Amino acid sequence: MSRGIELVRGARGPSEQIKTASTPKYLTPEAVADMLHVSISTVYRWASLDASMPATRVGKTVRFRADLLDRWLTAQTQRSRRQQIAHQSVDAGVTGT
Repeated sequence: MSRGIELVRGARGPSEQIKTASTPKYLTPEAVADMLHVSISTVYRWASLDASMPATRVGKTVRFRADLLDRWLTAQTQRSRRQQIAHQSVDAGVTGT
């Protein structure tokens, strides 16, 4: 079949029948917390307060798609740098008068 989906002959159940070429990797909140050196409650707080954080919820289970989380972290870093530069500009303007 095309589009990266292949049927596996002799598979026993639906989960064994379809194999995708590029299945995205999902991280648990614990893995994200470990990766970022923060507490698990911090990860849950970020996911609940920041709608831009790529959290997938199914019932009470939360997972984070690794590639989207990387993009989100990059955007957070860039935003933080812009805020720091703006803050430095304001400080320079205040001290310069």
